[in-house]
Amino acid sequence: MSIISYESSGFVGVVIIVEEGAENMMQAKEIIYGLEEEGLPHTIISEEFHDEDINGLAQQAANKSVFDVGICCSANAIVLHQGNLPKEHPVIQISKDQVNLSKARLLGINAARLIKRMPLEEI
Repeated sequence: MSIISYESSGFVGVVIIVEEGAENMMQAKEIIYGLEEEGLPHTIISEEFHDEDINGLAQQAANKSVFDVGICCSANAIVLHQGNLPKEHPVIQISKDQVNLSKARLLGINAARLIKRMPLEEI
C-alpha cells in the first residue's frame, strides 16, 4: 500500500482508496480535480484489492477522513460514501460501464458539495 498525501501528516481531507492500475489512477486524478475545484484537500491510498468489497472500502475511506467522506475507485466502479451511512447504501455508485473521466470529476465535485452541505450535481 502506498499513500500519497496532500499534506505530510496522516490522512487529510477526503480519503480516496484507489485500486492499483493506470486507468484507475486516471479516474482518481479527475476525482481530485473535482475536489480541488471546490477547494478541498485529499489523501490517496493506492492498494491492490480486486473489488472484494468496494462499498466497504469506500466506507473505510470515509471513516479515515476528517470530513467523514470517502471514495473508492476500482476497475469496476467508483463509490462515494459517507461514514455514517450503512455500507450497502453509498451516496453515489457509478458502475464500470457508466464511468468516464467527466463523471469521475463530477463525483469529486459532489464529494465536496456533500461536505459543504450543498445540493449534489446530477451524474
